[in-house]
Amino acid sequence: MIKKVVRIISDNENYSKYIDKDLIIVGAINSEKESCIYDSGMNGMYLCDLEVLDSGLSVPFSLYEYEFEEV
Repeated sequence: MIKKVVRIISDNENYSKYIDKDLIIVGAINSEKESCIYDSGMNGMYLCDLEVLDSGLSVPFSLYEYEFEEV
């Protein structure tokens, strides 16, 4: 999971600055035990921290797997 290159596929308007950009996964969790921000209803789906590929700029939010696809 870590270091995979992905693109956002969600239509959430909060992500518009990052649509069509290659992003790299720099962190991932899949349980409440790992973080209090994890939604237990996601049943083990990864919540990922991302950076813009080649710039190293952090994306200011985390995304669940269903919100992006691997490039």
